[in-house]
Amino acid sequence: MTFSPDDPMYKPEEAAVYVGGIQPQTMAVWRSKRKGPAFTRVGGCIRYRKSALDRWLDSQTVDPA
Repeated sequence: MTFSPDDPMYKPEEAAVYVGGIQPQTMAVWRSKRKGPAFTRVGGCIRYRKSALDRWLDSQTVDPA
């Protein structure tokens, strides 16, 4: 998978706000359970690409029809 250099990377706290104001701890739980959006480990730091967050949000859409 290739990423654009213009694809910003968010800290877990920023990603939690972006996906709807959940708690950053929820993001940590999802990571440990292999749920939630894809993330990148850079050294000892976790980062979320905006494009990965957008894909994950799109996958959570439920069509009530």
